[in-house]
Amino acid sequence: MNKETIEGNIRDSLSRALKLMNGEDFLSSETNTILFQFEDATKFVWECIKLFNKNKELKQLLSSKYRANGGSTGNYLRINGCFVAQLGQNDIEGFESIYTDEEGYINNGFDAREVDKFAIAINDVFADHYKVVIEDNLYKLIKLQNNKQVAPQCKEPALISQDYQYMSAIKTKPFLILGGFSGTGKSIAVKSLAFATCPCDGYLNTSETSPGNYLLLSVKPNWHDATEITGFRSSVNRNYYVTDFMKFVIKAKMYEKQNVPFFVCLDEMNLAPVEEYFADFLSVIESRTKRQDGRIVTDALISKSVFNDSNYADDFNIFLELGIHPTEEFNDITEFNARLKESNEDAFYQEQWLVDELKEQGMTIPQNLVVIGTVNMDDTTNSFSRKVIDRAMTFETVVGKFNVDEYFGEGTSLLMQYCEEPTKGELYISDEVRATDLSSEYLNEEEKEQIIDFINNINKDLDGTPFQISYRVLNETILLYRSKKEIDRILGGEYELDVEFSLDLNDIFDDILMQKILPRIEGDYDKCHTAIENLSRRAKDSDWKRSIEKLEFMERRFGQDKSGFTSFWN
Repeated sequence: MNKETIEGNIRDSLSRALKLMNGEDFLSSETNTILFQFEDATKFVWECIKLFNKNKELKQLLSSKYRANGGSTGNYLRINGCFVAQLGQNDIEGFESIYTDEEGYINNGFDAREVDKFAIAINDVFADHYKVVIEDNLYKLIKLQNNKQVAPQCKEPALISQDYQYMSAIKTKPFLILGGFSGTGKSIAVKSLAFATCPCDGYLNTSETSPGNYLLLSVKPNWHDATEITGFRSSVNRNYYVTDFMKFVIKAKMYEKQNVPFFVCLDEMNLAPVEEYFADFLSVIESRTKRQDGRIVTDALISKSVFNDSNYADDFNIFLELGIHPTEEFNDITEFNARLKESNEDAFYQEQWLVDELKEQGMTIPQNLVVIGTVNMDDTTNSFSRKVIDRAMTFETVVGKFNVDEYFGEGTSLLMQYCEEPTKGELYISDEVRATDLSSEYLNEEEKEQIIDFINNINKDLDGTPFQISYRVLNETILLYRSKKEIDRILGGEYELDVEFSLDLNDIFDDILMQKILPRIEGDYDKCHTAIENLSRRAKDSDWKRSIEKLEFMERRFGQDKSGFTSFWN
């Protein structure tokens, strides 16, 4: 291989440095930033060398620790006998003396296949600033920030039976509603799920009160459009109002490949009419589709035109507002934007893959995003339409009899703590959308018949009412059954002491009645009594214990004179 060919290959490789062929190999977070990651060690080393050559901060660090050639920036990195490369003033000068042969060797004796030596060198020179991490044949360069981390206070979360109910529902569909009167721990339940799954990576564990994979959005009574969720263009300031929800979606996308669940708590979500401010999300969540590579994708929640708008003000950059990082520091955003417009370089952002995705697809809902709304059903709030109930997995939080051990026991303190071994994120990640796509291993012929009979019988009981169910409930009945089987498989059938986790199909029917069917029923005696009476009879015949209790409660709400109004909610 001649010199010109080698140099051409190098330049071609470097021109794609921060933008791989599929554009999906870069991860990042706002504090500890994974600048890039490769499965190929040689490409990884090339990328590091380019970064060191280009970044003034890195050069200064290098010069201060290892001086050669009179202390110039064209230093050599010599640590543990690992001679990496000469650092020059620009790409041509810096890489003229760097070649590889067909066996993957960089000149001067460094073997990129022995990248562990390279890791030792970088981790020594740039300690507390940058580090190389090698795991499972994946090579990562991470930028470190000196931030206060909260150390894990326990080994692993102490999950209870209810947590597994939430887990199963989330894996079925990542949109839940937790209802109940005030003070029953609805918001705390969402935050505890986030703590249980939050990795202690130096970024997500920086707050003692809220993990980085948790966002609390307090709904206001004046939310009558989607602007607090999806933002809006300002024609006056020529910018775009970027919301906390949008920033959180971006952060979730950065952790999507790592299967870290991100939880949005829509607190008091029915203080405003849900259909008015959340209609876009309710529509997009139904567009979920499984690609051939197994990833769940959606339509755009925010149009790609927002991210391709060339008429924004010179001092506004929507990608920086979203928390996406530039590859180099800059002093003036106007100057930075001008360089963007004038340059033909491939990347100005560390998460260039994400910038490209936003420009090409708009802002979609990542697979690891879970939205949980909390509701108080009293006379100060808005009721839910069946459109909202249909699209959610619904739970009611109730306060039972207080118990000394449960309230003051050790397990309660673990609800709001970081753990050394958080719960596996894949337990919460919804990875199927349509039951018809499932393989035969999840349902045998007898189970298929049982599920179809269940749906048909429920609709028979609801005949003549507006509460009949459709394909969505059938689909989610099968997916809930499948989710529980997957959770059991991932955990190997091992659960915490006293946890009840049933895979019995009859118990799944009880779950579906409580989560999908009974919350739809509300109204006066004439509208609801027949449906409640029929369902009560079937629940008793089928031994659906929780549904029996709830149906008796709903019947009592009519009162002795049958003049009352009933609903699922306490």
